Amino acid sequence: MKFRISILILGIIILYIPHFVVPINEIDTGWDFSHSYGIWRGHYLWIDYISRPTQYLYGFIIAPFSYFFNGIYLPSIFYSIITLSLALLILKKGSYSSFALLISLAIIFDYRLHVQRPEIFILFLLLALEPYLFKAHQPVYRILVPITIILVLIHPSVAIIGIAGLLVYHQPNLLFSRSSILISVLIMTAGLVLIYLFPTNHYTIHFTSRVFSGNQILNFLTYLKFSGFTFIGLAMMSKEIITKRFLLLFTFLWMAAALISGVYYFSLLLIPFILHLYDKHQQKWNKKNLLLLSVIAGFNIMANGLHPIFTLIENPGLTVQTHNIYHTLTTQKYPEKVYSEHSFGGALYDHLSNSRTLIYDGNVLTYVADTLKQNDKLYTYTKEKLIALERHLTSQNLRFKTELLLQPVKGNLQFTRLYLQRSDSLALWQTSIQ
Repeated sequence: MKFRISILILGIIILYIPHFVVPINEIDTGWDFSHSYGIWRGHYLWIDYISRPTQYLYGFIIAPFSYFFNGIYLPSIFYSIITLSLALLILKKGSYSSFALLISLAIIFDYRLHVQRPEIFILFLLLALEPYLFKAHQPVYRILVPITIILVLIHPSVAIIGIAGLLVYHQPNLLFSRSSILISVLIMTAGLVLIYLFPTNHYTIHFTSRVFSGNQILNFLTYLKFSGFTFIGLAMMSKEIITKRFLLLFTFLWMAAALISGVYYFSLLLIPFILHLYDKHQQKWNKKNLLLLSVIAGFNIMANGLHPIFTLIENPGLTVQTHNIYHTLTTQKYPEKVYSEHSFGGALYDHLSNSRTLIYDGNVLTYVADTLKQNDKLYTYTKEKLIALERHLTSQNLRFKTELLLQPVKGNLQFTRLYLQRSDSLALWQTSIQ
């Protein structure tokens, strides 16, 4: 048991070394963690960083951590703790067997589950609470209902899909009763009525934009590109539960994840397979399953754990540049607002309450979190984003001046990923509004 726990701890260290050494964050990482910083400034339901009301209360979960840790490292500290907790939980559920160890490694090294988003936190909570939420495959309503409400408040989209994943696995009789179908129809009707009555409401606009924008099939194919090895492999090992009823319910689960239009939500499709595989009564110890699981875990460790470490060794200049950028951003004085894209924006907001975000879709600037005024500073870190920013400012008839504060550092860039383009060179440009 101790040996297997040590293996998981070593795995977490390998997984998170790149996050600590080069702490450049995803867009939603800055979004979520900026709320936790704002809470300590008295902004409980409003996020200055994005100039919008909060859409969920995930920031309150992070807030105790943000009180003690520095912004640039906080996401890695928080998610490394959550990831280790999830891995140990799966190992314990599987009676500390080699089978359970391989499942843990396959899950925590899955690309889509370690991009520092809420899915892995909700997944951990659901797997931990699942024995109390269902007994003999039937819901324990006095626990399930309040827990569902709490999780929906924390993050509605992730919680709804996660709870649906539990229902797909357990298939309670309620799902096939007339009353359940009637309640589902009433809920959908009520939702459509609210959308019709309040079309300009912030939450209505956010929901409808997610449902009707993007290409859901393309999103799922993108998910398979990054995590298909895990998804298909675990599904193959769970063929005992794949009945007609299961496929019907799983189709609805897939549709729920697809309609919300986020590649990351498809990670929760793994819930029924994880529950099946780590159930000690369902474990399949034959050599075929062990071999398949070993291949999945080995592939994920190589592609998403060891490869990023090779990249760090190959490109020490990018590591130094990352810390130089953060030091430069946090040691300057800003008389007016300062704007940054997500790479350093969340950490900068922890340091400066007048920091705001710039959101890009690819290389197009799509959102500026406040009205730009004279002496505001805007920061970009790649040439493509700088061009997009200057294009936007020109279209708004704003006068500006751009300075290169840190020269671009590209690195050797010899190791290539199986499914990712290599990063652009890293620099620091400061654009001032005149």
